[in-house]
Amino acid sequence: HQTISVPQASLDVRATELRSRSGELLVYSWYEIDGVSVAGDRPAKLREAFNLLTGGGSGSALVAVATDAGDPELAEQRLTDFLAVAYEELKHCVTEGCPR
Repeated sequence: HQTISVPQASLDVRATELRSRSGELLVYSWYEIDGVSVAGDRPAKLREAFNLLTGGGSGSALVAVATDAGDPELAEQRLTDFLAVAYEELKHCVTEGCPR
């Protein structure tokens, strides 16, 4: 996991490199569970179990963004720059629905 800075928050993400014959991708992913960002499967399951036991909400989603990873440093910067601008809108879309 790694932490990136977005406006008003630090976001923990899982960074994954995918390789195929056609190229490489860098993917940042995390879960949004009732407005809380969680990186990793176990913490997400624990958050969902806590919500279930305490009568909290049940909405959750896996969010993933990807970019070409031919240049690893440039790929990290591209995803960080994108999330600095788009994170709040992505979070809103997951929790409230995206405007049409």
